[in-house]
Amino acid sequence: MNFDQSELPELPELRELNEMLELAGSITDSIDRLALLRNRLKIQVYTSALLALFTMLVVIILLVYVSSAGKNLFISLNIEWLMSIVVLFFALMATFSLMTIRNTQLVNVTRDLQAEIFVHQKVTSLIDEQTRRVRNSGPLSPLKVATLEVRLARLDRSNLAKILGVN
Repeated sequence: MNFDQSELPELPELRELNEMLELAGSITDSIDRLALLRNRLKIQVYTSALLALFTMLVVIILLVYVSSAGKNLFISLNIEWLMSIVVLFFALMATFSLMTIRNTQLVNVTRDLQAEIFVHQKVTSLIDEQTRRVRNSGPLSPLKVATLEVRLARLDRSNLAKILGVN
């Protein structure tokens, strides 16, 4: 009597495990997306900070140069110098505003990432328990075992919280 392993009825435990794996897969995708967004926001915050520092330096240099004119400050200034200082001041304010907005977004994304990592850890522990039940409940084909192990390996984000420093 020769029969194919795929003709065996699917275990309810295996069906539940597949549903859990799909849920964990969507959580993993969300973690990856949030981690990428967090890294982009960090770069934008750092770039904005550097741009703000550079702009402040230029404004300070211009003010020192203008103040060296002495008592005839307003007489010696031409309109181009005043416009330069005003434009740089507004550029500085815009840069600080952008930095504040990006930093707020970074805080929110980090909070969301922490929540997703927490949920991922809970679902992963449930998957581990369900995997033990599936392996103890009946025979599985080598293909199903290999597929299960591959899907579990793809969900591994155990070192992500430590790498990102969010937990």
